Amino acid sequence: MAFVLLLAYALANMMLTHTTDDIHPAKIFMKQVSTVGGEVEVICSTYGFRKDPSELVHIYLCKNGIGVRRQLENKYFETKIILKNVAKNDTGNYSCVFSVSEYEPSEVRRKGDNSVFFQVIGDFIPANIAVRDESVREGDDVVLRCSLQGVQMVHSSASFAYLSKDGVPVQLQTWDTEKNEAKFTINSITKENNGNYSCVLFRSGLLTSTAMKLYGNNTVLLSASATFSGSILAITYVGYILLLILVFMAGVCRYRVTMKGKSKGGPEREQEEDNRNSTEIRHSVPVPEDDTFQETGCHTYESAEFSDEEETSFCDENWVYHEVEVSDYMTTG
Repeated sequence: MAFVLLLAYALANMMLTHTTDDIHPAKIFMKQVSTVGGEVEVICSTYGFRKDPSELVHIYLCKNGIGVRRQLENKYFETKIILKNVAKNDTGNYSCVFSVSEYEPSEVRRKGDNSVFFQVIGDFIPANIAVRDESVREGDDVVLRCSLQGVQMVHSSASFAYLSKDGVPVQLQTWDTEKNEAKFTINSITKENNGNYSCVLFRSGLLTSTAMKLYGNNTVLLSASATFSGSILAITYVGYILLLILVFMAGVCRYRVTMKGKSKGGPEREQEEDNRNSTEIRHSVPVPEDDTFQETGCHTYESAEFSDEEETSFCDENWVYHEVEVSDYMTTG
């Protein structure tokens, strides 16, 4: 019994070694994206990998390193495998290998020379976005081009493309099925438009919720810089504000100096100003030179000759002056 088990184990190892040695990598060519229910063409090529080009080999299509399809190679070194009515669970990494011996696909556990990540999507298709120049000036018009690679939209119903900024849809355009693209224009771009942009394609219908985040295959970062005229305007505005602040501060300083001077002088300074004004008035009245005026005890001069007169008095602490204006009948008599 032990001998039988040992023999079975040895045969299994020999088969595994034979399987590993007999399976060789090949190249794969296929598109990366398809919609649910679509048809996908896969090309497996053994060119450059076979020692004997005349020998027929078996081609295996592997998904995530495990064989899923098998087909006999034709004489042109390229084998075509068609995947029909693809579903979302067909998404995965695909590669091709070949062998001279024939195996069940599930027995093949190898990866090819290269691999392609194939994605099957339903409601929308992530698309590629491009822009001529990501660095633009404020006020410029920017055109972004949304396109698909490997997926040709042939639906009779209208398809729509969405432009997303940081994942949030901001624009909608009808998809051009002939050019297989859609173009979006941002007019007079400002700094508020700065952000990461991407685009997606809806095969039918429109987006029902703007809360949904949409991201394409890639993004472009738009960054709008200020124009020269805008910079001058901003500098002028700032200069004007600074000038107003300087004028205001100068007025405050002048007011403080004035108030400080008044606080130092006090009532004595104000009295000195009044005395100076009185002195000017006093010196404008002539002092009498003859005895027609008589002095009183406080050096006041009064008229000694006229009885009908109008008097105007000027006083300070030492003198009282009376100006006399003679009536008409006195001057004519």
